[in-house]
Amino acid sequence: MEKDLLENITIPEGEIYTSGTIVVSSFFGGLLASSFMIYRNFKTFGEHKKAGATILLTILTLVGIVATAFIPALDKIPGIIYTLFITLATSALTKKYQGTLIEKHKAAGGKIYSTGRAVLICVISILLIVGFLLGAFFLQDAAITNAE
Repeated sequence: MEKDLLENITIPEGEIYTSGTIVVSSFFGGLLASSFMIYRNFKTFGEHKKAGATILLTILTLVGIVATAFIPALDKIPGIIYTLFITLATSALTKKYQGTLIEKHKAAGGKIYSTGRAVLICVISILLIVGFLLGAFFLQDAAITNAE
């Protein structure tokens, strides 16, 4: 039944990111990079509610990750575990919610964003994360200095 419904979907004119690009960007660029790509795909496919849900899920996930910094028992978990978890979750969610649409778009000769654009998004994501970490460090340092 699902395949019958998918036959009637029209392929949009816009460009999309492939599943592979999103997953690789998740590993190297983090949650922000892959979430942005998933968001743009949903917008291109005309699924605006899912695009909004992507933003909400990203915010909640980022808050959850930051919250783990305040749980001493979780300090023993290596950072790569978080990266692998997010990459696997991104892969599963992308395949579930966009996989068929992406494949159909590619099969119909739809446009795909360049690898260079994905790399740029990863670099911007990394810069944002580094900026956040430096800001948090300087705020903590200022708080400690004022407390003395």
